Amino acid sequence: MVLCTAIVGAAGYIATGFREELLSLPPLIVGSMLGDWFGVRPQELAPQRVIRYGFAIFMVLAAALTLADAVP
Repeated sequence: MVLCTAIVGAAGYIATGFREELLSLPPLIVGSMLGDWFGVRPQELAPQRVIRYGFAIFMVLAAALTLADAVP
């Protein structure tokens, strides 16, 4: 899934004129695949409830930081 998303994202960047930075795309694709693989391993060890609450807290913090960035 991550590989497909990375390929589509790379194609979008190329289509919109991101060609001068084309060499930075392969490391980003590989990094996203490795991050996905390493991110799944802790999920197998932790209870689902901990995963859900941790993700909810992460999303609330990400939303708060995004909102704080948007407000002058």
